[in-house]
Amino acid sequence: MDIGIQYKPDDEFKSKARLFQSTYRTEVLEVEFQDYGNRLTDFDAEALLNYYDKLNSREVLRQRYPNYSRKRDADLLRSEHIP
Repeated sequence: MDIGIQYKPDDEFKSKARLFQSTYRTEVLEVEFQDYGNRLTDFDAEALLNYYDKLNSREVLRQRYPNYSRKRDADLLRSEHIP
């Protein structure tokens, strides 16, 4: 599976974080990317793959935010998915 496009203007920290998240998406989630390697496709993001699947995190998310947001739900670099 393709690691995906990385964002050239990233500083060193963001570059390493994006590559780490791209690798996680490829090796752990085993799904494709959209736009950049750290972004889930809309299909996978709507399935809430960006969120921890224990501790009712996904259920709480849907209570708080009932509608899908690509900015929030597809970007693996965002921190909302960390419990």
